[in-house]
Amino acid sequence: MLFQACLVSLSFVTLMVTAQEQAPVTTPPFAPSNPTPPSSTPGAGVPVRVALIKPWGDGSASGWATLASGWSSFGSTPLQFDYTFATNTTVTYAGLVAQAADVLVFGDCAGGLKSFSPSEIADIERYALDGHDLVGTFATFYWDQSDNRALAPLFGLVPTEILNAAPSIVDHFAVPKLWHPLFHGLGTHSWNSSGYAFSQGTSGGIWNDTDLNGARIFAQADGFKGVVTYYRHPRYNAVYFSNMPEFGGNSSDLQLLYNALTLNALSASPVKHP
Repeated sequence: MLFQACLVSLSFVTLMVTAQEQAPVTTPPFAPSNPTPPSSTPGAGVPVRVALIKPWGDGSASGWATLASGWSSFGSTPLQFDYTFATNTTVTYAGLVAQAADVLVFGDCAGGLKSFSPSEIADIERYALDGHDLVGTFATFYWDQSDNRALAPLFGLVPTEILNAAPSIVDHFAVPKLWHPLFHGLGTHSWNSSGYAFSQGTSGGIWNDTDLNGARIFAQADGFKGVVTYYRHPRYNAVYFSNMPEFGGNSSDLQLLYNALTLNALSASPVKHP
């Protein structure tokens, strides 16, 4: 997690989080080093296998556990979570193939001080191009000494526009149109997120067209300081939440995460715009 944006100088202080997840005050909380991976609840439909790739807290943010055990509250497609690469285990193409993940999730990776080597990013790209979707949240791309901006083009974003910064935001998101399946079940053109109320920073201070290279802004908060973007590559879908909906997120946050994880579950090719 990241420091309060109002601090004049951002620095990183190690702090263990308490057993009950709570919003950080001055430091990002750390989870237990070896969290027990939640198990998915069996159900109807073909499961979507979700691989958490070097997420904050080794995948201990509460939203992942809730989705793993309670996916049926959000849709009919079961979710199965894989934690093979949740720590700093080196990501390889062969390893991803062995795990047979349908979706790769990058949850606040840099915010958790986890980095990717050029070879890891090349293998992630190769796996995505095989037809596997990507989901990212918050400071996946850049924080402190963890510079993962080489991942940004996979999400249709411009890496040089992403800053080592995390401004606070008012977590009220507006959705201009509800036609896209990413917003299935939302039922309204806005939602109040209870996820971590900060956003990955950009050079202009807000997200705009200069930050995009193929992606589109599908929702925004606080005058575009926070966004949800969608990128339709010919071979995969990529969704990015610039805040952190998995950290203490409410039912709307979890519905959107569920939709992002299952976006391509029933289609042989990436979802197309009308």
